[in-house]
Amino acid sequence: MLVEALHSGTSSNTILLCDFSTSQMGRLYSFLWTRMDTCREEVAFHFRVNSSIFVPLMDESNLDNIAEGVLLSLDQVYWRDPTGCLGLLKNGASLSDNVPFTDKMFLRALCQIYPNLHYFFVNGCSVQESPDFDGYIKILQNLSRAVQPSEAYKEVIQVLYKWAEDVESERVDSKEISRWKDCLHDWGCSILPTIQDKWVSLHKKFGLVCWCDDVDLGKQFRNCCGVYFLCLHGEGKLGNIRGKDSIPSKVLTLMRAMGVPSLSEVVVREAIYYGLQDSQKILSLINWILPYAQRYLYKMHPEVYCALKDTTFNNPSSQLCLLVVEKVFYRHKLQGCDSVSNKRFECSCVLE
Repeated sequence: MLVEALHSGTSSNTILLCDFSTSQMGRLYSFLWTRMDTCREEVAFHFRVNSSIFVPLMDESNLDNIAEGVLLSLDQVYWRDPTGCLGLLKNGASLSDNVPFTDKMFLRALCQIYPNLHYFFVNGCSVQESPDFDGYIKILQNLSRAVQPSEAYKEVIQVLYKWAEDVESERVDSKEISRWKDCLHDWGCSILPTIQDKWVSLHKKFGLVCWCDDVDLGKQFRNCCGVYFLCLHGEGKLGNIRGKDSIPSKVLTLMRAMGVPSLSEVVVREAIYYGLQDSQKILSLINWILPYAQRYLYKMHPEVYCALKDTTFNNPSSQLCLLVVEKVFYRHKLQGCDSVSNKRFECSCVLE
């Protein structure tokens, strides 16, 4: 029986539809488990090179009933999904025509099918405890085809939390982080939920993708075309704008590692002024007082002086443009795009 069991699978490069009962296959795997002490390497090798893990295509209340399913390989299954994405994808994919049939086969965690065989599959056969980065990328790509971000953002955020923990705990090296970054910047990897209820990647064709760290700024730009705020909090409604304090610090670490800017990092002030006046006297005063300011910083704050020495601070007469006006306002503008806020603020001066 053992020899027959070890040759019941197929090559890991093929997908075989078959009819078994879950209880029947569970008994087979339990039998193989009992033989792990005497032929562990033989059993493990068979599962590495053959598709031998039966996964039913549909839930069956009676486990003794014969059900249609597939035999999958080790890299096509996981023991569990702590984020809930697989369960959500299974329900969404059953209603969606956008998810390929072959992908719909891989929507079950083994813990739901064979709950008592964790040691056999994970320790004996080296099934992944949970999906790795590439596994979740595939899951999220299918999820984004099946449902809207408003239906899945809480589960996707759990995936981001998992990645963030891997980065923060240094379980992934810099080379792997760079690979993750390249993947998330790919045009076809639109798996990130935004508060505008749209799936995006970090590719520049989507426009400006950032995370909101300022509620007031977020309200000013949330409806701008080509500007998307990533949803990084799992509480409340998707469209709610929240500040930096609502985002776990480990997720901010992940955002920095992936090259995702905060909203305040890409916002600049644009001056709006009326009543242009002569600025020669003010400019002369600045030119007179600036050497004293330079000398003070050089002696008292050398680090600040070094940071400013290559700017207009060292040669203001040729680079500094000073305007004196009767009234001046500023409004916020996003770098790299034409989006500007409709809200303006009166002030006494603006530095651009």
